[in-house]
Amino acid sequence: MDAPKSHRDVASHELGTHGFHGAMPCWARRMAGTVTLASLLLLGGCGGGEKEPPKPAPAPTPKVETAAPIAKTETPVAAKPKAEASKPAPALGDASVKGKVMFQGSAPKMAPINMGADKVCKQQHEDPVMEETVVVNANGTLKNVLIYISDGLPDTEFAPPADPVTINQEGCQYHPHVFGIMAKQTLRILNSDPTLHNIHSLPNADKGNKGFNFGQPNKGDERKESFEFDEIVKFKCDVHGWMNAYAGVFSHPYFAVTGEDGSFEIKGLPAGKYTVSAWHELYGNPDAKTPTEELTQEVELGAKDAKEIDFTFGAK
Repeated sequence: MDAPKSHRDVASHELGTHGFHGAMPCWARRMAGTVTLASLLLLGGCGGGEKEPPKPAPAPTPKVETAAPIAKTETPVAAKPKAEASKPAPALGDASVKGKVMFQGSAPKMAPINMGADKVCKQQHEDPVMEETVVVNANGTLKNVLIYISDGLPDTEFAPPADPVTINQEGCQYHPHVFGIMAKQTLRILNSDPTLHNIHSLPNADKGNKGFNFGQPNKGDERKESFEFDEIVKFKCDVHGWMNAYAGVFSHPYFAVTGEDGSFEIKGLPAGKYTVSAWHELYGNPDAKTPTEELTQEVELGAKDAKEIDFTFGAK
């Protein structure tokens, strides 16, 4: 007869025969379930079990086209008026002065220019070309005299004309030989000869103007320059020693140069008392190697006066 089994033996027999869940008490089954769940979670956190399949890439977000911003409409701005420099210098009055420059005595004979050093120059002239230092016209007047108002003008700033003054190198001479130009007005320098020219300006060092010196090798070459201050500027060509010219630079528009009849006229003057000066490269040139005095005359003008005055230069 077998000995009676203890409670522990019975429990062990039941566990071995029926498994853990067989006849396990209710509280034991709950505890076992809790332990099993915790174990599974622990194994999953440590990489146990099968890996989850990769999540599919998110579908691309469709690009939404944004309408272009509407351009801001700018209110048109009224164009500014052109600078005063684009207009001719204003006339301050209706008075004028005119006259002639006479030559007294025997006219000096000008020497012919020897252009043999440059065949291009020589071939452009059938007749001899004379120097232009003194040109006495058929009527006894003097050409290339610069007449200008040297004193008496009101303290007014005059804008230079927009149109340039041209000095042309043609036939291996400067044209014109003497001319007037306003300060800051454009000087157009043109070469009309198929040969090299060099234009060299010679302003006085104490006047403040900047000189220039450059070559123009081709026909049609041109360049623009200007002067800032009043003075008489001489030009020369370093290639052709006989070429020279003179420019009277003024801060006002009241000047003229005598032509082939020796006459001049200055218009647009306001009423007042003026000094009128006459400059000539030989007979009235204080800056020449042998200085000579300019001629001057006083004239008083009413609001609409038109007066005549004459100058006379003579051989010395």
